[in-house]
Amino acid sequence: MAQIPRSGITKDTAKNVLVDAGILIVNFGESDQRQIGATSGGNTVAQEVTIRESEPDGARGPVEGLRDVETAYYRLTVNLFEHTLDNLKTILRAEEETSENGYKKIRPRLDILEQDYLKNIALAVRIKNSDKYVVHVLENALPDSEIEMGSEDKADLVTEVQFTAHYDPADVLKAPYYILYPEGEDGGGVESLDV
Repeated sequence: MAQIPRSGITKDTAKNVLVDAGILIVNFGESDQRQIGATSGGNTVAQEVTIRESEPDGARGPVEGLRDVETAYYRLTVNLFEHTLDNLKTILRAEEETSENGYKKIRPRLDILEQDYLKNIALAVRIKNSDKYVVHVLENALPDSEIEMGSEDKADLVTEVQFTAHYDPADVLKAPYYILYPEGEDGGGVESLDV
């Protein structure tokens, strides 16, 4: 019988620890990619899966091979700290109207247009003691949460926004989410993100 170690920590543990809030990038890897900017309170990637379970007579519980994915949602929740014009237009699905007295005027639309879907949105999280990143990418992402911008004394305005990945109608069985993970023993792979 193999000896059981006293801890799960190994000499490679530090190479597999992700640190900090990460960097948010719209249209990652595309010619028009841009960084969203600072966040406050971290960011969360979530896979929400509903599994349908077949229940044949005689089964006392879940049976291997008789469970199927019914729905799968991939979401990124960000806590936006920088409220740039581009960020506001993105999260509100807004269009710019004419300028007024030195101000640019934007107005949310009440319909969802093809241009509202981002090619993708990525959360790049740094590997501890490294310049390398693990990158979560949500494809065809749409900001679809309620937006509340509450300001108060002695506090910074932080806006929580949820982006949901959408399936490509040409391939509805392919998850609209993937992870780029560095190759090799010492990381290798995704580094020095150009944004």
